[in-house]
Amino acid sequence: MKVARYFTISKRAKISWLCFVCLWFCDTVAAQTQLLKIVVRDARSSSLVASELECGVGERQIALERKLAGVFEASRIAAGAGDIVRVKIAPAEAYGAREIAVQNARVPQSLSLVFHVARKRPQYTYPYLDEGLPFQTKGDFDKALAHYELAFLVAPRTRRTQYDVKLKYNYAMALANACLRANYQTCDEAKNLLEEMKRDVADNLYARERITITELDRTLRDLQVNEITKQYAEFTQLFNKGDYVAAGDKGATLLAQYGETGTLLNEASLTKDRLREDVGTAYFRAAEATPEKTGQAELRGKARSQLTLIKKKPGTVTQALRLLEG
Repeated sequence: MKVARYFTISKRAKISWLCFVCLWFCDTVAAQTQLLKIVVRDARSSSLVASELECGVGERQIALERKLAGVFEASRIAAGAGDIVRVKIAPAEAYGAREIAVQNARVPQSLSLVFHVARKRPQYTYPYLDEGLPFQTKGDFDKALAHYELAFLVAPRTRRTQYDVKLKYNYAMALANACLRANYQTCDEAKNLLEEMKRDVADNLYARERITITELDRTLRDLQVNEITKQYAEFTQLFNKGDYVAAGDKGATLLAQYGETGTLLNEASLTKDRLREDVGTAYFRAAEATPEKTGQAELRGKARSQLTLIKKKPGTVTQALRLLEG
């Protein structure tokens, strides 16, 4: 049986993701989006679908005006790069409802989003699962997610049949691709399903679908690398804002989670030494800005503990350590 395969991230895609991060935290975060447009379409025919819509950007609820059946607009919306756009779609009765959270990657003058809904079926079978494969192969990740989500939400969780194994895998791949390729906030759900499948992969049901632990591990690894990249971008934002304590804590958490071997850090174009230098520098600057002696001593100690672990110390680190020892 065919299953929806996962798209491995190419070097070009990784470079594109890094470019996204740069745009995300650039100085234009405060710019205003003049127009927000959301369109709801049928996943198969792409025709407009009459729907009710709720929307929020960041912490703000947005009042949308219906222009056509399935077309909504709002003007003068402040949508900063990195803001989460949350959409709740209640379509016509024949379709499945959706709740979507997607990260705004940049600060455009207008933000136009197209989401898809899948038509309900009396029952969901193998042919239905195969119908979603073209969405994955063509890169229509929102369509694939809508398609498999509808079947997954009504499937009994305790049932273990060939159909259920294939559905869980295809849905997990749709979640992973939406996260990595379209900035959907589906990473954690994808990881949870993949970890579940890893525990059961020895079952013959998985072998019949040619689902291997190697493939599951590769997808999980890319999701972890994606998480490292996002956390490091958050560290960078905090550091550039001058919130050095929070930046240091963010970087220290990243080191604790992924620094044991450093392999995943390397895949995210980081090294343990570079991250230690960044964290140590954040705590060093925080200590310089702290007038209270007890707090200053604690921050200097945190900076020293990170900087002393760097194997090949550049001149700036050596100089910082001398100041910390003084």
